[in-house]
Amino acid sequence: MEKFYKNLETLDLIFASDRNKINTLKELIDNVNIPYVTSKNQELNKIIEDIRDNFKVVDSWKKEVDKLIAEFEFSEYLKNKFIVIVYGKVKAGKSTLGNFVANNEVTKKLNKKAEFFVYESNSKKSIEKLEEFKTDNLECTSEIQGFELDALAWIDTPGLLSVTKQNEELAKKYINAADFIIFPTSSDSPLQNEEIKELKELQKYNKKFSIVITKSDYVEEDEVDGEIVDIFYNKPEEIRKQQEEYVINRLKEEGIDVDSVFSISVKMAQLGDLEGSNLLKFFEFMDKNVVNKAQLLKETSQKDRIYGFIENEIKSKVEIMSDWLDKLEKEYMQIQSQIKRKIVSSKSDAVFIMNDLINVDEINKFNIKEKFLEIQQKAYSELDKKIKKDVEEIFSGFDKEFKEFIEAIDVDEFEIKDKYKKVKVVVTTYKRAAQAVGAAIGGIVGGMLGGPFGAMAGATLCGYAGGKIVGIDEYIENIKIGDSTIEEIQKFKEKMQEKLQFSITKFYEELDKNISKEIKDIIASLQKEINYIKGNINV
Repeated sequence: MEKFYKNLETLDLIFASDRNKINTLKELIDNVNIPYVTSKNQELNKIIEDIRDNFKVVDSWKKEVDKLIAEFEFSEYLKNKFIVIVYGKVKAGKSTLGNFVANNEVTKKLNKKAEFFVYESNSKKSIEKLEEFKTDNLECTSEIQGFELDALAWIDTPGLLSVTKQNEELAKKYINAADFIIFPTSSDSPLQNEEIKELKELQKYNKKFSIVITKSDYVEEDEVDGEIVDIFYNKPEEIRKQQEEYVINRLKEEGIDVDSVFSISVKMAQLGDLEGSNLLKFFEFMDKNVVNKAQLLKETSQKDRIYGFIENEIKSKVEIMSDWLDKLEKEYMQIQSQIKRKIVSSKSDAVFIMNDLINVDEINKFNIKEKFLEIQQKAYSELDKKIKKDVEEIFSGFDKEFKEFIEAIDVDEFEIKDKYKKVKVVVTTYKRAAQAVGAAIGGIVGGMLGGPFGAMAGATLCGYAGGKIVGIDEYIENIKIGDSTIEEIQKFKEKMQEKLQFSITKFYEELDKNISKEIKDIIASLQKEINYIKGNINV
């Protein structure tokens, strides 16, 4: 224990400033602009909102840099001192331990007197009337206070989980300025979940710390000279070892590295049982592993703090942002595939709609133009409604409509015409005397054979059977066999489908173009900031 204090006398520390790195880091973060971007596509917008939420971390970076600056200023005021900060829950024995380190039998023997102070935003204020930290109320420490003893600056912080939020924030504000941290946890219930959470935060910034299980004693009442008095005892060694092993195992489970774990009783040391209090072991550790390594710890503490902030807060979040951007691009590719599917389905719908609207029995040469115009308008209207609904699923608020891309068909080009077929007519002349018999026989034969051939055969037989043929006359006659209704309808249907499918393709190409421009602009603006951070992060 005496060796610890004597080594503090000869400890000569050099403070290596990292102020330039901190200033560069501040400038970098101040120049990050959080772009406000949105998409008309709901799925894309959800991803963009997540990216924006990730970018909000920049505000926390700014606060963290301000905290870094405050820590640096705190270190500067104590630049030639080795800064030990006691950091733990309310009533964990922080102030009591600090008072013992500042004032005990060894410090009196060596004639050492600690100089107590309160640190108030950029200034160190000496406390002339106090010779120790207050320990007699619920929350004894509500400010950053400490003492200097040779090369040691011992800092007592307000308790974590304080009923006063401001006190807890103050404790966290300067903790990373420590060259070494002592984390007390009460023997009544060592290492609670809230304490584990704080230790994980310390490890993120590569802080070196030791865990001290405080209040490792118990009290019993006894009667002395007729009065009931409290008698204090050290907790049995077996209990202490069990608690130390519990803490060590719990830390391993949580992945927390710690330099040492001690069970101590400052109360028993104050009552004169220094050996049983286990504080000799604590001072031995502090001398060997802290004082003897003080210069190295001081040189690395601030560097580790900056490095930890960059690695754990900035780089990790930037990687998350990049991952979200990749997800955004993949989602856009999904939308492009969706658009292609919509083109195919809309073209099929166009065919179905046309087939459904055309009723052959209702169309004739007198109403064809009127009917085709009516079908055309209904087809456009039905397809427009369906496409509008489909587009809402892809890109809500698209400022163009399908009807803007439709090319109307001129119905005047369609006309139903009668269809005729040329027929050859043969007329025979024969003697009247044989007319009745010849006509009868020729009619029978002609009727059986049918057509012009039948007529000729009948006429020939008529001549043989009914009399001699005098002469045969032939001429061509146009006979109406129907009209072009089916052909005109088919031509109209094909032309309509061609126009509709062309319009569908053009419309969705314009939609894809709009989404593509929007998403590319969004990705570019986000990527620009990410690239800026990545390119300047290694300050």
